[in-house]
Parts: sequence; C-alpha cells; structure tokens
Amino acid sequence: MNDWKEFRFGDLLSKIYKATAYVKNDIEYFDSPSEERIRFITRTENKNGCDCYIDKTSVTSKEKGGALIIGDTTSTIFYQEEDFVTGDHIVVCRADWINKYTALFVKSLIEKERYKYSYGRSFKMDLINETILKMPATKDGSPDWSYMENYIKALPYGDRI
Repeated sequence: MNDWKEFRFGDLLSKIYKATAYVKNDIEYFDSPSEERIRFITRTENKNGCDCYIDKTSVTSKEKGGALIIGDTTSTIFYQEEDFVTGDHIVVCRADWINKYTALFVKSLIEKERYKYSYGRSFKMDLINETILKMPATKDGSPDWSYMENYIKALPYGDRI
C-alpha cells in the first residue's frame, strides 16, 4: 500500500477559472444529444451536470473536454470528458493528470469536503485552491496518479466508466 499525503488541490492544477456562462432560457435547448449539439453543464446533480443540449452554432465559446468542473454555489463536481458549455457559477479545473479515472478518484475526495460549503459559504475558486486532499503518494512524495487510475479501473464495473 502506498503512503497517503496531504496535497493542496490548487497545487495540483495547471489552470482554474470561471467558465463563460450562458443563460439556458436565452438559447434554444433540447433534451437529447445529436452531432449538431453540445452538452450544457449546470450545477444540477443529475446526469453528470448535463442539464440539456444546445446547438453548437448558438454559442461563441466552448470548453474542451477533459476537465473537472465544480458548481461553486452548490459544490457539485463532475468530470466532463466531452466538449461542453456552461451556465453560471461553474469553475473549470485543468491539469495534465486529469483523465476519467483519476478525475473520478479526486472527485470522490472533493465530495467529502462538500459539507463545509453551502449558499452561505460558496465553494469559490480561492477555497477550491486551498482545499486539502489526502491522496496516495509515490516514494518521492508526489501524487500517485497511476495508483488512483488503477484503483478506479479495478472497481466493479470500472471497465464501464
């Protein structure tokens, strides 16, 4: 078993920023995906944050997939594998280590911190950056991304994530 060490979440990220926000009611939206549509991510707890789908041509700014997103007023967190656009109050976290397996491992750790945040104390970028996560570490003291990835893959149905 690896040693576990505390890491400041902001130190693990290469970029953290507020996504360009769109208002759902200002754009025609759909309940089902298609080639012409992109996922519209909000702070909802359902469907990995996907509230609906919108026409790709109706927006000027799109986010690349491969990111952890956090709803700052709800402390909801999701991994977005595909390109997406967002509603208001969405923070995008990017790093080279993020893939669907490492993201799900880290997502579960961050979710343990949700009890600290509510509308009275939102999970804003400064708090996201300062969040301490206890994670498996390599012998040199860096996060053991390989262990985290393999752990998620080894879970029952891990091959279907």
